[in-house]
Amino acid sequence: MSIKDEYDFSKAERGKFWHQNPVFQFPQYSEEITEDRLDRDVLIKHTRNQITKADQNEGEEIAAGKAKSMDFE
Repeated sequence: MSIKDEYDFSKAERGKFWHQNPVFQFPQYSEEITEDRLDRDVLIKHTRNQITKADQNEGEEIAAGKAKSMDFE
């Protein structure tokens, strides 16, 4: 889609979408949903931190030569 050199506003209507007192409707959330979401977010962060720490420990073991050998047969 490209920008045209000229646009035809001959049939345009001024103020068609303008409202004197607009009403904004914001979503309403119950405390239960919010608390459940917070609990889930905390669980996700905790799990991610555990995985990151495990990866770091494994990397340190490999660097120190103490890693368990993995035999793939």
